[in-house]
Amino acid sequence: MKSYTNIEESKKLAEILPPESADMCWGISDETLKWKTFPYLLPWRDYTAKEHYLPCWSLAALLDQLDDVICDKNGYEYKLEIIKEGVQYYLVYEGMLDAACYETSVFDDLIDACIEMIFILKEKDLI
Repeated sequence: MKSYTNIEESKKLAEILPPESADMCWGISDETLKWKTFPYLLPWRDYTAKEHYLPCWSLAALLDQLDDVICDKNGYEYKLEIIKEGVQYYLVYEGMLDAACYETSVFDDLIDACIEMIFILKEKDLI
């Protein structure tokens, strides 16, 4: 089971999400000058030399970035639903939930689904 974003995912997310929202960070090894094998369990915001660290997000930190309800440019509201294999936003219509309007592919890890949803929302200018 995946517990946090890998280095490549972290680099992409750092362009979209506030780095302060990351609850961990990747650091560079003094010996190899490469990224360490595991992230540090301290939030990126707590480091002073931030240029030497890369924000890293746990599942909980990624879920915190997904609003319970989002509104599109037309004023329609979409409600977040988390399922074991993915993330969906359903259109809320007169108190009823309609078909999923934004949904991820099916994933083995919920972290991957959250990352994809963040990319979808960014593409639609909703995050």
